[in-house]
Amino acid sequence: MIFPKKRFYFKIFQQVSVFIFYFLLLNFTSYLYFPLTTFECLVIPLVLFIVMMFSIYVEFINSNVITRFIVEVLDSLIWFGLMFLLLSILLVILHLFIVTPIILRRILIILIILLFIYGYYNSHNPRITERTLYLNNLDEEIDIIHLSDIHIGSVRREGLLKKISKKINSINPDIVLISGDLVDGSNEIKPNTFEELGKIKAPVIFNPGNHDYYFGFECVIKACENAGITVLDNQQMKFKGLNIYGISYSFISEKMEFEDLDFKINKNENNLLIFHIPSNWDEFIELGFNIMLSGHTHGGQFYPAKVWVKLVYPKLRGLFEKEGNYLNISDGVGTMGPPIRIGTKAEIGLLKLRKRD
Repeated sequence: MIFPKKRFYFKIFQQVSVFIFYFLLLNFTSYLYFPLTTFECLVIPLVLFIVMMFSIYVEFINSNVITRFIVEVLDSLIWFGLMFLLLSILLVILHLFIVTPIILRRILIILIILLFIYGYYNSHNPRITERTLYLNNLDEEIDIIHLSDIHIGSVRREGLLKKISKKINSINPDIVLISGDLVDGSNEIKPNTFEELGKIKAPVIFNPGNHDYYFGFECVIKACENAGITVLDNQQMKFKGLNIYGISYSFISEKMEFEDLDFKINKNENNLLIFHIPSNWDEFIELGFNIMLSGHTHGGQFYPAKVWVKLVYPKLRGLFEKEGNYLNISDGVGTMGPPIRIGTKAEIGLLKLRKRD
């Protein structure tokens, strides 16, 4: 295994940002709940930073249940920090007009805890979303499962894959398409990591996203091969008269021109594109793709993140239609950062391709 230095350096930068956030949060809002000295406001985030970086390092070299638990807990704290920031702003505004009693603050804190419990449960229980796409020149009806952003790693493990496999087999689709970020790059992918996905009865096709490259794409490919998953890496295939194309996405490949790929597009046929990020839809329509499957956004995953994610990706989640062409953006099954979902779902998308009357 080659230690992913660049990924580790990014994690250091990320956790330094979290450290600064916690320090400022405690320094300017703790008086509302439990007064702390400046020294305490510095020491608490510093301890969290050290513990988190140690756990991340251990996960990179030898993942284990203890460091996985620590990573999950400390990732969850980030969401609590955001909620306490919003709560503090609310209390300060209220204090301009009324004296906020201690009991009100305690009730609001309890509500935040209950909201976390709901969000945690919601993110760990995938749900099926059914949508129908009407197409011309369809040889036969096709039921497609669209998965995205499973993010297998330190937080999401084999248990999630088992739930996914069981639900998909209960639907009995024709094919399963994964639009990137099968893993999250937080630890090494073993040859048998995707064993549970190998139990899916339908053929499984995977097209990589940015996270799939962080810890070495070769180990992801090997685990896919062992589970019988077909990797569509800038390649194409045909299934029941449907042309399926996969354009791989990483931050390195953002500048790649479509013309660099040797794709032959027949605009009179149905052409499905798997592309991780929901961008360039109009350009892809012009090229002849009448179905595009994406993810990446997680649907915003939770509030308040949904607000600023939508600023970056105006088409955030769900099915979009334009003159008979479709873009389906999955909420994703896994999570990134805090393992919670509020306002989104852990989504297993069932896309029913039907002939237009």
